[in-house]
Amino acid sequence: AEHGLPAPGTTATRAWPGAEVDVTLDALGAHDALHAHDVHDTPNAQGTPGGAGTTLVTGTAALRLPLETEGRTVRFIWHPPGPSTSARASRVTVRPATKPDAPAASLSMADLPLNARQALLLALLHGEDRTRAPRRAALARQALALVDPWEEAQHDMAASHLWADLAPQLGLALVTEAPASNLSVGAPPSEGAWRQGLELLRSLQPSPRQRYGLHRLIRDHLLELLAVPAPDWAGLCGAVQRTREVAPDFDWWAVQNRMWERLQANDPAAGAPARNCASVLGFRM
Repeated sequence: AEHGLPAPGTTATRAWPGAEVDVTLDALGAHDALHAHDVHDTPNAQGTPGGAGTTLVTGTAALRLPLETEGRTVRFIWHPPGPSTSARASRVTVRPATKPDAPAASLSMADLPLNARQALLLALLHGEDRTRAPRRAALARQALALVDPWEEAQHDMAASHLWADLAPQLGLALVTEAPASNLSVGAPPSEGAWRQGLELLRSLQPSPRQRYGLHRLIRDHLLELLAVPAPDWAGLCGAVQRTREVAPDFDWWAVQNRMWERLQANDPAAGAPARNCASVLGFRM
């Protein structure tokens, strides 16, 4: 659910503590000829074979467990949610790959224990968030570049509810985009334009959940800057300073810990610029 299915005709491997599975989807149209018997014997959500309006997903799954010398390979048929199948009625049917005439085992979302269903839902949301994140981040950067100074008595943007949905990404764009001293074509935003973006973000009054999302995005960005072998210390210092304005209540614990680890490891890259950046992060150097 979190990483999505592989393309038809290809294989993807998913691993968890204690288990690993290779999922191979049939090539487009392959199940029509090869697995008509399986589909005919598989009830849909309404208890009838097949399912009008439902596109079946078929393939092979090879499961490996630590204490098994040989894995188990099954053929599967998935009835995904669709016009004739509700999300809770979405069903997977499996039978041993080497025994096509063996009885099939079938399980729907409604059959799963509550904790398993909630874990699956959470994975689905994480996957959707990761898929949309690059597009939303790019949209926020582009939108900020088009924000003009507010006119007299203006204190909000038109359709501000749409802007509010982008609050975490807008805040991240303000942290990652350093304002330029001179405005020129293709240059980053000027100091005035950056301040206008900050005023816009504050006017949106992000909710606690949106602020949490913003803090998570900023934390991940700062940790990425610290993870490279030779960090751009000046760039990191600038991002830290901008974070203090964008998110005054940001929790620095994870970033400070990573900085401390680099300083304690006698990192060759941790020279005077690194110590200066550590000072900006609150260390006494």
